[in-house]
Amino acid sequence: MDCRVGSEGGGAWARRCRSPSRQILLGFQAEWHVRGLIYHLRRCHEHYSTFVGEVSARASAGASAIVMFAPSFQQMLFEFYALVNLARISLDNLRVYLRPLFVRSSHQLPKSVRDVLAGNSDCPVYTQLSDQPLLTYLLDLRNCLVHYRSFANRDNAIVRDENLKGELLKDADGDPFLTAMARAEFRRVGPNAISVNVLLPDRIFEEKTTGGGDRLAPFTYSERWNLLSMAKGFVELTAGALIATMHLLAHVDEPMFQFLAKSSRSRSNS
Repeated sequence: MDCRVGSEGGGAWARRCRSPSRQILLGFQAEWHVRGLIYHLRRCHEHYSTFVGEVSARASAGASAIVMFAPSFQQMLFEFYALVNLARISLDNLRVYLRPLFVRSSHQLPKSVRDVLAGNSDCPVYTQLSDQPLLTYLLDLRNCLVHYRSFANRDNAIVRDENLKGELLKDADGDPFLTAMARAEFRRVGPNAISVNVLLPDRIFEEKTTGGGDRLAPFTYSERWNLLSMAKGFVELTAGALIATMHLLAHVDEPMFQFLAKSSRSRSNS
């Protein structure tokens, strides 16, 4: 169904976009995205659990650093990569669901959720997203994976005791293909217990300067962002936004929200 604004008024356009068949289609699409995110999260957890078992078996022998053949580590990153991309796609697609509720035509909403949030909107879905630091990390991570750095690594995973000091793995850390952007560590928490963490970088990009573009930050891991916990957070953030969007569509009958892009505001001031 074509939802562009023609000669009809905004209210008629919104009602046409909110027809029962259109609402059902949007509901199915939103559900598909949520189910896909949950699928990747579950698969990520499965491979993470397998990797933890493999590391624990080796660390129990007393090693301080392990280089091991670990297809489960690669498979976990495959699923996490897919989850990050699907989350970003789902958030970008919020504009498809929300456009009947904006007083201006749908093309006024940017295709990128980052560009939407860079402007001004009174839509509660976007207002809530703008206050989420996790969203900024998700968008930066996806930008990094697409344009700057891959999760790709060799078949062998490097796993270190988190208390390991010195120069033992310095050369490996300098090879971006030998070591994954996700860093694996373990620690002993008892006589027969091993805790294994897969960590994401503290931040992805350096702070932007005036006129400067994106620049990768040196990857550090002091914040200890656990990959599985971050994946769960991405799913909750994205599914929550989709649920809130469908709630608005079910309860708002006429266009009522505004969006003003930064560029539009600049032109109006000039």
